Amino acid sequence: MPKKRKKAKAAEIYACCHDEIDHYERGKALKWIAIGLVLVMFGFGYITMEMLALIVGAIYCLVGIVKMMGKNC
Repeated sequence: MPKKRKKAKAAEIYACCHDEIDHYERGKALKWIAIGLVLVMFGFGYITMEMLALIVGAIYCLVGIVKMMGKNC
């Protein structure tokens, strides 16, 4: 009986790690989109250096929070 439980736990961890990989790939894509948008806006003069710093800081905070949430698996 304990063997079955161990297998289920292993499968759970395996599935979770795969979810995390998907999140990581999606996160990389979102990061590139965000950087692109910020650079385009910066190029058009819509945002100043102060705003750029705020946006980058906010993005890093969000990424950190998301990573902390992701570790709860």
